[in-house]
Amino acid sequence: MRNKQFSVGVNECDDRGAIKNAVISDWFEVAAKGYLQECLVEFKHGNKTPEWQQQSLQFDYLHSGFAHSDVDLELSVTELARRSCTLGCRFYQAGKLMAVGSCVMVLVLARDGDVTVIPAATYDVLKSEMLGFLRIARS
Repeated sequence: MRNKQFSVGVNECDDRGAIKNAVISDWFEVAAKGYLQECLVEFKHGNKTPEWQQQSLQFDYLHSGFAHSDVDLELSVTELARRSCTLGCRFYQAGKLMAVGSCVMVLVLARDGDVTVIPAATYDVLKSEMLGFLRIARS
């Protein structure tokens, strides 16, 4: 599981001062790609560079967040397949759950856009992350 904190900028809020939903989904995508890039073990496929891409996104917005304090994100792998993984997230502000979501991410070869199999070493890292999260959730 990874934790990340976001500071809320004035331009990220609507006229009421509430954080825009699009900002929360952008934060999730940025954090997800960064997290998965950290988990990506050496990958060579000729001179092609792999890149994580979001394939689907689902969010439930529970409470509005406001610019007065930072937003905390919890992020973890919740499902894993050979060509994709699902990440789950929870956003909190001042200890209050604001939003929960999930997305499916795939590893794409940047030059041709083909979805590729997650390399075995990276798969093992992601599997370990997922099992650690599941152990915490069941505790």
